Amino acid sequence: KRNRDAFHIYAEFSPEGKRLLWTEGDPSVDIRVEMRYHNGPLMGIPSTSAAKSLATFQPRPQGPTGPPQMAGASAVVMEDVGMGRAVLISPHPESTTGQDGYYSLQQDPKPGKQRLRRVLQRAVLLAAAGKEELRW
Repeated sequence: KRNRDAFHIYAEFSPEGKRLLWTEGDPSVDIRVEMRYHNGPLMGIPSTSAAKSLATFQPRPQGPTGPPQMAGASAVVMEDVGMGRAVLISPHPESTTGQDGYYSLQQDPKPGKQRLRRVLQRAVLLAAAGKEELRW
């Protein structure tokens, strides 16, 4: 069971991912962000796919790093599908709290760090926006 426990990883945003999900217009903001990971998918994007990787997993210098194939795998993926858009997120920005990677209601009544919760909010807005030609 221990190897399935949650731990923190780095999610490194691509230039497009940084613009869409992270920077809020500030170019000086770091592209590498610590997030909680708890057995989410390790996503790869085939070269023939139109999907875009908005962030990749990068190992932390200390602590658990996950399986070797995790380094460089996509952490956040976006693709237009049918008449809409899908945004897939493997780590848990909404519940990233302390260094142990766990969220506890006794520690904090609101899950996650506000800045990281915004990643999830922006991903929902990004998915809701859909394809440009279908927008109002």
